[in-house]
Amino acid sequence: MFFSFLSGKQRLLLSISIASAIAFLCLIDLRPYPGCVLLKWLPVGTLGFVVLFSRFSGMVLFFAIAIFFHSTGDVLLEIDRVKYLRLAMLFFGIGHLGYIISFWQNRIKPLNIYKNRIPMLAIMILLSIGMFLLLYPRLEMQWKISITSYLLVIATMSISTIFINHPSSIMSWGALLYMISDSMIAINTFVWKCSLLPYGICPTYYLGQTMIILGFLQMLDYRRQLSFSKAG
Repeated sequence: MFFSFLSGKQRLLLSISIASAIAFLCLIDLRPYPGCVLLKWLPVGTLGFVVLFSRFSGMVLFFAIAIFFHSTGDVLLEIDRVKYLRLAMLFFGIGHLGYIISFWQNRIKPLNIYKNRIPMLAIMILLSIGMFLLLYPRLEMQWKISITSYLLVIATMSISTIFINHPSSIMSWGALLYMISDSMIAINTFVWKCSLLPYGICPTYYLGQTMIILGFLQMLDYRRQLSFSKAG
């Protein structure tokens, strides 16, 4: 069973995360409403506690903190997407750097890649280049450095999942969904305003984060069991 590595408390928190994500999506056209900021925080913020309730280690704490940076970015965008966009990008960027460090510590050594991830790697690289070419000419000077830096950071985060030492590719799929979500945000903000895009942004973001985080916990459990079997 995929969730066999989660405890009862973790499954409860995961259920809260999923339920709050569904609730936020159902109420997306009614914003702002009382509690909408909290509801925006809950889906990813709760996943941070799912991580904290796993077997505690420095790596677990570090990864959970990175998740909380992402959830803080969610809150800032919900409060005022225009006013706090740059600050939210900073929080998301720090969160991505936390993910990158966590993934790099669990890379295949010596550096290698599972062959079934090569197509995903190609898609991530092409999407990153495509978004840069689409956005850069349309950005005002004040946005060129910050947007380009963010594109580089999220691309690095996503590509770093390709080299994780775990048979499952769930984290890579999650990272790709995250990239797609952020691409839609960028297009909606700087290229083409479309009222339908938010209906694609939130589901891909929540699903992507959930897949990354659950995949990370699954990897830790897999490596723990592997070390036990070697010790035995």
